[in-house]
Amino acid sequence: MTNWSIIVFRQLKIFFICCLAVLMVAGCGDGSGTSKEVRSTVQAASTYAGSLPEPVAKGYALSTNIWPTMPIPVCWMLDDEEFARTTQERAWTRSAVEETWVANSGAEFAGWNQCGPNPRVFGGLRIGLQEAPFDGAFTIGLGTETARWMPGMRLKFTFYDFVCINQRENCIKFNAVHEFGHALGFSHEQNRDDTPASCKQHPQGGDGDTKVGAWDLDSVMNYCNPISINSHIPYRLSAGDVAMVQKFYGKPRTRGTIYSLANWIAPVHIAVFDLATHTSKPVVDLSLENVYKSARQLIKSGDGTRLLVTLTRTDNLTDLITVDTASNTVINVARTDLPNNGATQIASSRDGSKYYAYNATSIRLHDARTGELIKEIKNPPYSGMPNFVREDPNDGDSLYVSYPIQRLRIYPNPICKLAQRGAANFIANKHNGVL
Repeated sequence: MTNWSIIVFRQLKIFFICCLAVLMVAGCGDGSGTSKEVRSTVQAASTYAGSLPEPVAKGYALSTNIWPTMPIPVCWMLDDEEFARTTQERAWTRSAVEETWVANSGAEFAGWNQCGPNPRVFGGLRIGLQEAPFDGAFTIGLGTETARWMPGMRLKFTFYDFVCINQRENCIKFNAVHEFGHALGFSHEQNRDDTPASCKQHPQGGDGDTKVGAWDLDSVMNYCNPISINSHIPYRLSAGDVAMVQKFYGKPRTRGTIYSLANWIAPVHIAVFDLATHTSKPVVDLSLENVYKSARQLIKSGDGTRLLVTLTRTDNLTDLITVDTASNTVINVARTDLPNNGATQIASSRDGSKYYAYNATSIRLHDARTGELIKEIKNPPYSGMPNFVREDPNDGDSLYVSYPIQRLRIYPNPICKLAQRGAANFIANKHNGVL
């Protein structure tokens, strides 16, 4: 074969691969219908990392590309400068996805960090930025197919149209919800073969093989959705979107972590159980050089980021141990003046940086890091030991205290008594005793 023939053959081969790549683009851009412009940028913007998919029947969800296990790994293909510059935009993206697809189904995404020096080995969804001024966000392929591309999704954080310049956060969130719908394996609604003639938007991107319910005008995946397409608001899911994501990923899982003092007597440790996966995690060891003989109380901060544990030392003094729940490791040990007879209980501030030690006499606010006393509130006469002490979960500006004899008292946090409101059991009945 001549050199000229080899060149022609290579060019035809590249053209053939480019054509196949264009057919797999699932992204919708800004909803203006400029699919040709969006598709033309894909081959130059992304690198393919796997074999080409087989053609599938037209539909809505691509059942063969549903992610088989959770969570779905996510990383950002951004350099250090881009990653630092887009902190707020990335936070909007993640919150929009978690408030929609994750909150309404068993789908989960994890990671959300930089992809690292070798993104090719990352086995999940890689996200880049769409920098072309007049092109929109897009996703290549549907579902697991997105993991074969680097990046498999490009999101737009910079806008030039009047609507998104003035509603930038909403536009970023709308694009994120739509594109992550593709990443979960869902095609455009107008691609369905039962799309009514009233929808003038042409099919775009990859098709699915399964239709869920009737054609949905209100779907976040529908170009003909008049509200979302014209204003990029709202970014919420329709009832049809929820039914579809639950069909393939199940209903929302109970999420959270249970902590319990598995051993009260030395060696003390905390058992950790993950509700989402129904699995036990490594215990938190509180033996700490064997200076403790028993544990008295375990509580969690209002925001869930800290555990506070009171431990009785071999010399009968009491220390306060702070555990970081992200790493399940001890991050601080503070000496306290708490008695070891159970006559004093503790409650945490919202962020775990302070704790309230309360008994029949007073409520004392301490620094959790040093144990230092910050402020003391005397209990009302003849009130008895408080049933519970809780910071306001919204702003922390109020302290709720319920006494067995007195009415519920609300203190400004924690200066002085402010008011008496309601019966002593009001909060306990309404919120199961926990604010």
